[in-house]
Amino acid sequence: MYFVLPKDTPYDLLSKSRSIQVSGRCERMLSLSKRQTKDNISHSIMKASRLFFILITLAVGIGLGLSYGWFVDPVDFFDLTPDTLRADYKADYVLMVAEAYGAEHDPALAARRLAILGSRAPSTIASEGLTFARANGFADSDIAIIQELVTAMQAWSGINP
Repeated sequence: MYFVLPKDTPYDLLSKSRSIQVSGRCERMLSLSKRQTKDNISHSIMKASRLFFILITLAVGIGLGLSYGWFVDPVDFFDLTPDTLRADYKADYVLMVAEAYGAEHDPALAARRLAILGSRAPSTIASEGLTFARANGFADSDIAIIQELVTAMQAWSGINP
């Protein structure tokens, strides 16, 4: 293997010709770099095949999971009414209605919202929520808001003017 050097280089001045032979060590380095290039290419192919395998496995897993959830054991939905809620959730709902009543001051709307929790009178539902709130350590401000709702529901006649 030969390198061709431009004129007026120190190598050209030392040697009478314009080309010098590459030493055996340089040839080994060149052949080594060719091997490394082949190794890099094969390594890149292995990386791509691993990535392809991972993506295929992920797609198969998602497909199996969805098919199991949709066809083998789908979710069973039940239509339940809000009056089947636990007492703590009912008390939270009464508190939310009381907060809405505090902002709107519309007893008819508050009564309709409380009617979702059952067929009893709205004042009874609100007073049950107040009793639960007092027994289970609700904040004093929340108890005061519910008390205001209970008072409004007891005063409300159900007849819109």
